[in-house]
Amino acid sequence: MLGVQAEGVSIRTIEGLAGAGGGLHPVQQAFSAAHALQCGFCTPGMILAAVELLGENPAPSQAQIREALSGNLCRCTGYANIVSAVGRAAETLRETRAPEATSGPEAAGGSPAGGAENSRPEGAR
Repeated sequence: MLGVQAEGVSIRTIEGLAGAGGGLHPVQQAFSAAHALQCGFCTPGMILAAVELLGENPAPSQAQIREALSGNLCRCTGYANIVSAVGRAAETLRETRAPEATSGPEAAGGSPAGGAENSRPEGAR
């Protein structure tokens, strides 16, 4: 793609992943923690592909992670740590998003989940 072809569209770069305070995105943190980077040449593409994948699929399998990253080549790491980092980031993102996705009786003002009345299948007495 030529620069003029991108006129008027939004483009996300690795620098654009930083939070409001300039902190690293959870995927960037996971790559660092899992030692999923070495020379840094492929890192931006791997991280952006991982962010896109996790936006579409918050709980991908290892095969899905490998497929999503297949367009990026890494000559340094052998991919095991990269796949591990994406899985770690997926878990972190699910944990941080879980409180936001409150639904069911609690959201409607009912009793919290986990009570006896909520443990039966719907329609069971």
